[in-house]
Amino acid sequence: MLLGLPHDGRAVAARTIGPHWRQEILERFAGVIEPAEDEPPQMEFTEKHGPTKAWLLQFQPEHLADDAEDWRVSRHLEAYLLWLFGWVDKHLVWFAHQIADAPEDAVPQFSWGSALLSATEGALCDACT
Repeated sequence: MLLGLPHDGRAVAARTIGPHWRQEILERFAGVIEPAEDEPPQMEFTEKHGPTKAWLLQFQPEHLADDAEDWRVSRHLEAYLLWLFGWVDKHLVWFAHQIADAPEDAVPQFSWGSALLSATEGALCDACT
């Protein structure tokens, strides 16, 4: 309630992730960011988490033209959502993808408030033990 996160909608929970989740992300984002001259693209992942912060920081507004294609805008939105989620657990990548690819009038609603409450309660239990 204090953060204003919605409690309605589908529950946010860890999802089963296939073994090729990194490759799927790389394919989805292929060609979206063109690195500066003499610099390799930052496409790094960790074992537990999704894309690294360095990778997400490549998606700056100045890299997105005013007349950008819809797919390019969706990928930038997905990267922004991943950045908002923090250093993303790989199980949350699916939620960003669903929101970014949804039509504007049919964005899926998720219960982020209940997910935060659940994570807080779990952390409190861990702290007590």
